[in-house]
Amino acid sequence: MGQPERTACPHCRGVLDVAGLRPGQPARCGLCGQVFVVPRSIGATVSRHTNWLITAGVVALVGLVAVALLGLIAALAIPSLVRYTDKVEAASLANWGERVRMVQGLRKVEMDAAAPYASNLDELLEIDPGLTDDPEITFVFGPTNAEGYTFTVEHATGDSAPQVFTSEDAISPVAPDPLPPEFPPAA
Repeated sequence: MGQPERTACPHCRGVLDVAGLRPGQPARCGLCGQVFVVPRSIGATVSRHTNWLITAGVVALVGLVAVALLGLIAALAIPSLVRYTDKVEAASLANWGERVRMVQGLRKVEMDAAAPYASNLDELLEIDPGLTDDPEITFVFGPTNAEGYTFTVEHATGDSAPQVFTSEDAISPVAPDPLPPEFPPAA
């Protein structure tokens, strides 16, 4: 293998003609003015065309790998996100339903036991004004009387099935247990 005729400056990467110089001999770059040593092997030579093709190939390969990885991540993440969103929405419906059920019980405790359960949201808002905090939640009241109630909780997106709540599923409102005689402790 002979001496290279063209090489790249290690400082500025400019392609230089080193014909007539010996390998290992110091040379000054005509582009940046820095001093470098003429390489000993042909492997150190660079042509602008080869350098550009290698760079373009590496960039393209990295880009393809990045796109493939993003596609794989999206393929795995999107279905999980949809399932998670559905679960969150269903849990939200259940929480709102249990909240209305609790307020129905509180209302029944506050009123005469013979009084009917609330048949609309306005009657429950007297006890819990926060029942309207989520504008995407809708309560649809069904038959209501002194013995029981039915209502449905729906989400505005409609992605989750509406949840139906009845007094038959509810735990009867119970007065709190009295405090033990030693409570509060004597001072």
